Amino acid sequence: MKHLLLPALVSCLLMLNAAAGDAVDPLEKQVACSYSYKSFDDAVGQIEQKTGFKVSCPKEVSELMQTIFMGMGMGTGAENSPKVKAKDFLDSICSSIGLAWKYDKATNVVSLDLYWKKDDPRSVPELFHYLSDHQGNSAEWQAAFDALLSKSQNYEKAWKVRQKSCFQNVFMPFAPATPKVILFKPVVAVSLEKYKLLMLCQPIQMYPGHGSVSYYWFKDDGTLLGADLMNTGHRCALVDATIDNEYGAYSDRASELQMIVKMNTRDFSVATFALDANGLKLTRFADIHGAEKENSQGVGASLMVPDKQ
Repeated sequence: MKHLLLPALVSCLLMLNAAAGDAVDPLEKQVACSYSYKSFDDAVGQIEQKTGFKVSCPKEVSELMQTIFMGMGMGTGAENSPKVKAKDFLDSICSSIGLAWKYDKATNVVSLDLYWKKDDPRSVPELFHYLSDHQGNSAEWQAAFDALLSKSQNYEKAWKVRQKSCFQNVFMPFAPATPKVILFKPVVAVSLEKYKLLMLCQPIQMYPGHGSVSYYWFKDDGTLLGADLMNTGHRCALVDATIDNEYGAYSDRASELQMIVKMNTRDFSVATFALDANGLKLTRFADIHGAEKENSQGVGASLMVPDKQ
């Protein structure tokens, strides 16, 4: 009888061990917490090498990320650093490349995508009116803004600018700080059509660095007409922006947007722009006293070229 029970007992133990193995969450396994990369492909390779997971990413997102990280080195330290859970490693490295991750245990695949994409049951006009009525820099406002850009009719014009705006820093390529709302006001375009212009300032985390602003212009129903990421100059920060001739005042002439930029914390300049079908165009660059000067810092240049659609 004993010789009959032994094989059954061994078989039972094997089944229990297999079940226990199946119950182990792959995201809980220990992996080296360090990483180092000089391109987006390097970062993807680090994820696959450290975790053993396959990585997928939408083709258009991958192509944009390649241009952002071209030649830029990032890392966390020595290879002999302590181990962490795979999910914590993914949180760390994906935060550094500005993407969200999702793991599918059935396929052993980590899917990467834009971290700011949001689903929201509110309609485009509802979200737009909320943003207009609650102008500020709160987390709720930012979530509504991202949801508005994520809507199907706005997404294609918005996503590259929204994603690339997170990476305008010399020392820290991904700046998680919420951009500051500089203005959200009516504007008369060169064509004399009336829109609403939203401008967000990406802070310089440390000097030297490139200042930048992302901006979006909308119809009154929240439909996005265009977006761009503008250079505000090396070692320059945007101080303020105002619009002369908001629509409703003198709609027979185009509005002028004036931006005050500060270089090296002390040298102020005034850049004047007009909005046309392709975005804000620099019409004048002057010192704080109004005397025209050379725009040696490239203020007003698009940072999306050749990515701008």
